[in-house]
Amino acid sequence: MDKESKFLVIYERIRQKGFRYYVVTRTVIAAIALMSTFGILSMFEYGILFNHSLFQFFCFLVFSLILGFFMSKNSWKTYKKKYDNLSNNKSGMR
Repeated sequence: MDKESKFLVIYERIRQKGFRYYVVTRTVIAAIALMSTFGILSMFEYGILFNHSLFQFFCFLVFSLILGFFMSKNSWKTYKKKYDNLSNNKSGMR
């Protein structure tokens, strides 16, 4: 199976679950990744996790969720456009 066909199969499964499911799961994954990175860097720099305050932690959590939302929304658009182009090309070749 070539790369394009594999993408079509995978994206078809993702698309069946829906836009909302995709955005929520990707947002949570991105927020966890960003918070983990921030925690590790904080440990190296300050010696303890989230040294300053809980307010800073929650601000960064909100920032991570917002950033993750926009990243996942953008990736959905990109994958949808790629899927549409590939599916149109595949149907035109038949």
